[in-house]
Amino acid sequence: MADNESEEHGAGDTDPSKNTEPTPPVGDTQASVEDQLVAANSKAKGLESEIVGLKASVEQEKTARTTAEGKVSENATSLAAMQERLTASEGEVATLKTSNDSLNTVDLERRRAAVVAVGASAESVANLNSDELAVLEKTLPGITAKMKIPDQHGFGTGNGNGETADLTAREKISRGMEAESDTS
Repeated sequence: MADNESEEHGAGDTDPSKNTEPTPPVGDTQASVEDQLVAANSKAKGLESEIVGLKASVEQEKTARTTAEGKVSENATSLAAMQERLTASEGEVATLKTSNDSLNTVDLERRRAAVVAVGASAESVANLNSDELAVLEKTLPGITAKMKIPDQHGFGTGNGNGETADLTAREKISRGMEAESDTS
């Protein structure tokens, strides 16, 4: 083997006695090769186990990503459902507000009619609760029907253009009150 090395290197000298590298004994060479094989096998096994670990990590990442994507999709569906509920709730609130405004307008008209009918102050009628106002209306039938168009003061005896048109409505109510008090 030393001769071949000399030729390859162009030394031209094939005499083994002139070779400066000591030739290891055959047993030592074989042991060295076996040690290298054992080390290589051990390293290969370590790499195989590292590859198995990396594959497991990749699978865990894939599972985690799939789970996260599922949660994102679930959250998007939940968000869409909440948006629908919000829109429906906003519609209900708008309906309730309209209904409430309407009831407040009716209540205000009833109170205005009572003020006109009995000649009471707005403050005294404003302090009546709904039951007391209902009793007053029963006592004075037709108040709300006769007091629909507000006059310039906001009471229901005008013709709609801010002028006081039908003063007889007040007179009729007051006469009705007098007639009821006479008959009772």
